[in-house]
Amino acid sequence: MMRHFFPALSLRAKLFFVSLILLVIPVVGFQLSEQIKRDLLENQQQTLMFFARSVAAVLASQPEILSKERLHPDVSSAVYMPPLHHPIRLNAKLDDWPEIDTMAEMLAADHLLAGTEDYDVNSFHALHMTGERDNYIYAFFKVVDDKVIYRGDNSLWMDRSDHLQVHIEDKDGVLRQYQISPRQPGWVNGYLYDDFGAATIERNIQGVWEENSDGYTVEIRLPSKQKI
Repeated sequence: MMRHFFPALSLRAKLFFVSLILLVIPVVGFQLSEQIKRDLLENQQQTLMFFARSVAAVLASQPEILSKERLHPDVSSAVYMPPLHHPIRLNAKLDDWPEIDTMAEMLAADHLLAGTEDYDVNSFHALHMTGERDNYIYAFFKVVDDKVIYRGDNSLWMDRSDHLQVHIEDKDGVLRQYQISPRQPGWVNGYLYDDFGAATIERNIQGVWEENSDGYTVEIRLPSKQKI
């Protein structure tokens, strides 16, 4: 009986130790994984601290980087397009823009590209708003201008008269500049100039230019989902 008992006990001991090892391996692996995570996190923190100190040293030696002009983006490039809850008719009347009283933006001295020294707000400023509805972008510019200049009948230049510029990224990701510069009030389209000075009409950019007693109003529409 004794000779048969010890071999059986030895087998149980072997099974016990094998089971114990199988139980210990996941615990050891988990602890090792946690230690690796802590080491990686500590290395990342040290790297971030190094870069933060480097940036702080650069800013301390060059305070002009923190000037107001560099911190604030060009306000003329920021466009907010809220959803328009009413159908828009392209007629330059603006009676179908109920949001105009609360959301329209005044464009004045801060939005001029040139001529700020002799600028008179009473001679030129504009009320502007842009919105989106039914896969179209709509915009209007109600301009107060004491001297409206239209493009001459024989003139090919669109930037020597009152005009509107529209910047759009095309299907190839290239930023294109379209111009609206009418010869008279009425229906308008955008025109794209190529590198050789030739103008191509873009009928997806369309609108109405209406003159009034103190300037003019431009109301335009262009696709919002598909790129021109």
